[in-house]
Amino acid sequence: MVGFLSALIIVVLVSLAAAMAIKGLRYPDADIRHDMAVPFILLADALMIILEVSLGGNVQIRLLSGIAAALLPFHVLLSSLVEEKDRQKYALWLMLPVYIDIVYLVLCLTGLVEVVPERYHMFSAALFSVSGAAVFVWLMFRRVDDVHAVMMSGTVWSCLCLGVDAVCLVFNLSIVLGCSAFIMLTEMYSGFHVMLAVMLLAAELGALGLRVCLGSVFVIRQKREMLIVESMKVSQVECNASNPRADEIYKDIYERVVLHFEMDKPYLDGALTINDVVRVVYSNKVYISRAIGHYTGRNFCQFVNYYRIIYSMDLFRGRPTLKVTELAVMSGFNSTVSYATAFRLFMNETPSEWCRKERTKLLKMKK
Repeated sequence: MVGFLSALIIVVLVSLAAAMAIKGLRYPDADIRHDMAVPFILLADALMIILEVSLGGNVQIRLLSGIAAALLPFHVLLSSLVEEKDRQKYALWLMLPVYIDIVYLVLCLTGLVEVVPERYHMFSAALFSVSGAAVFVWLMFRRVDDVHAVMMSGTVWSCLCLGVDAVCLVFNLSIVLGCSAFIMLTEMYSGFHVMLAVMLLAAELGALGLRVCLGSVFVIRQKREMLIVESMKVSQVECNASNPRADEIYKDIYERVVLHFEMDKPYLDGALTINDVVRVVYSNKVYISRAIGHYTGRNFCQFVNYYRIIYSMDLFRGRPTLKVTELAVMSGFNSTVSYATAFRLFMNETPSEWCRKERTKLLKMKK
């Protein structure tokens, strides 16, 4: 079981390192986060695990300590508390325990140094996890001291990223300290408990490595995350006529609104409001209204009714036996009167008149 898990971890780490290296070679001018440090860190972690397995003996305890040390730089590479330019530098410094472990394992394999007792490895695992939490707290205090940084990061997305970082650290800390306390305080040793802790930490290491390589916070919901990030960028820029990016920002919002209407057809819901669109498009009411007005010259209600009218016309062409009242309900209108009013506004005729003309046209086509 230990051998299989170790092999799996090694394959994952080497694969991620290769993927990141290829990405850097294919897009050398792209703004890829951590592209220099990540492959090196991943390969160093893989080498450490290979040496751990090669040494034999009680591999589980040493793996627990080694993976706990390997998690340290990833917490920095992913932390929203560290500036982009400083992440690689801090991560490489936090790789120091891994470098030391690699040297120690090589010396053990050559017979120059004896393998230290299990308790020391358990203690070092706990020390690495506590160090990660200490670094997180230190970075928090640094951020609080910088008032400008606090104001700039006071967004929902920044708080969400910070929450994810905290959850990862708490998960790491609870696993290692819980396992260490169980073994050291109860004077008991259970291979199952240590193996479970190693598996959980290995899963976290793989997930963090994947997050760094993808440059994302939520690996599973990456498409939705991209929408949120783009929307946060948009919401940080004031859309007005004097802003040179106004057209670009409006276009981005409008395209997302149109995509939502064409794919999900929210206009079929008679109770649809602009707040419902806000929750999907990840912008605010003002920007959505401005974007729609900028590209269509209509307000939000007119924009929704236009989609409903077009939908009702397509519906009637497919089913010419439908009545006007049925078309109104099936298209999202709450009443026939509102349907007739909106239809006249866009088509310059009543729904009944248009239906008669369309029905006659369809009959002629059949003949």
